[in-house]
Amino acid sequence: MEETLQLKTEIAALLNVSQFHLQKWTSNDPSILNNIPSSDREDYSLDISLDPGIKTIGLFWHPASDSFGIKITAPPIINSATKREVLSSTAKVFDPLSWLAPVTIRPKILLQKIWKTKIGWDDPLPSSLIKKWHN
Repeated sequence: MEETLQLKTEIAALLNVSQFHLQKWTSNDPSILNNIPSSDREDYSLDISLDPGIKTIGLFWHPASDSFGIKITAPPIINSATKREVLSSTAKVFDPLSWLAPVTIRPKILLQKIWKTKIGWDDPLPSSLIKKWHN
């Protein structure tokens, strides 16, 4: 705990030199937040039933369980997709740490196959590619 508080103090002091004031501090240990003004804290509840998570770098961090999560909305199933729609759906997943690579690789491979067909942005995809998108 002491090491964490020392690190917090050093980081804040270092960034204050360049006039960067750190805000939205959070921790899964309330004692760390005791020395941080409430205006500089991220508002959340450690009550697991109320814990929606704190969004950061495209992920949700759940302080109560100290775990990460992600929210992805699947695109609707349609019979005539276009290259533009597939790219749009694929690009909506922000995964800077590549934790979702086992999931995001399939749409990226599909995009590669679509590019190889040399169809236009708004031309319907061949039925063979549409089947791969829905599986």
